[in-house]
Amino acid sequence: MINIIADRVGTFVGIAPQSMASATVVGDYVPYTKHNTWVCNIGSVAAGKTVVFEIKEATTKAGAGAATVEDQDGSTTATATYTGRARAKELSILMDTITNNKTIILQTPFDTAAITYTKAAAADLPNGEFLTNADLNSAIALLQPSLVGAVIDGTHNSIKLANPERGGYITESGVQEATALVTTAVSGQLRISVASDAFQASSDFLYAAPSVTTDATIVCGVTLEREESKVPHTGNCAYDVRIK
Repeated sequence: MINIIADRVGTFVGIAPQSMASATVVGDYVPYTKHNTWVCNIGSVAAGKTVVFEIKEATTKAGAGAATVEDQDGSTTATATYTGRARAKELSILMDTITNNKTIILQTPFDTAAITYTKAAAADLPNGEFLTNADLNSAIALLQPSLVGAVIDGTHNSIKLANPERGGYITESGVQEATALVTTAVSGQLRISVASDAFQASSDFLYAAPSVTTDATIVCGVTLEREESKVPHTGNCAYDVRIK
């Protein structure tokens, strides 16, 4: 076996974390490589407010001819949208306003079905019934290993993905108090991966950049993970030759 080239994946700043007040921010255009993954990390988002994440391609580093990347048949664009209280990687649950028979319904992509947790006069963990903050965490540990809960203070519980490195998100619903916000999305994440084949290289679109648009004041930042292209023999598969 001959394999003189080792892959090396670099992580770069696509857009530095910043507060975006109903604005669009576009990162620097950089040469893309064979595999490119942009991750948008999102701070607190009010209910119904959105973050639109796109990957743009251009013919120059200055962004000439910028357009949203599409796949080869034009059926899918490199765009993802995050909506407050719809998806999150962490939830802050306000516990002291939940009265008996009110529910919290949680689901992740790793669950076969949503799990319902109900406030009750006494805990019944196998049936998802809880009385105290700690009871809710114990019920989640028993019924939904995709999540992990922790008591933050006397009024709040934090619910997070148990394995955030796998990606995914939490959706939440339920019959809750109308007079208080029971569940607040603390943070979220969007991820877009684009292979080099999707870019219009034949039309001189050789550069790519992330774009983030918000409709409220939201803190966002973007990182780029890609095969490094500027160091000889360290893994730009678009140009390397490998023999095995």
